[in-house]
Amino acid sequence: MNVLKMAQRVIKKQNFTYNKFASRTKNDIGDYVPTFTSYPISGNIQPVNQNIYQQMGLDFQKTYVIFHVSEVDIGDVNRDTSGDEIIYNEHIYQGLSKLQDWYTQRGFMTLLGIQID
Repeated sequence: MNVLKMAQRVIKKQNFTYNKFASRTKNDIGDYVPTFTSYPISGNIQPVNQNIYQQMGLDFQKTYVIFHVSEVDIGDVNRDTSGDEIIYNEHIYQGLSKLQDWYTQRGFMTLLGIQID
């Protein structure tokens, strides 16, 4: 049972652009530059309350959000890859870590994202 899809019948979904990490190549100065493939998706976004930044070990100078999605399994930051990105409201968020990964079992996931633009 996909609990997120059931909740989204009541809670309005938001539209995002999902940038899935495709590869990385070296540029002219030797830095690795990620490339992405873009897809439209929908889900829900919530800001992370600053009252729990310390509990989660987050930087108070950054902006964090939580994404709830059921359409794709979004990749977080892994060794040798860049985290997938979500574009929402003209801001780019990089996936930091999966908070709840129920994608395989229940068809949804929750991802912590950080604003990178």
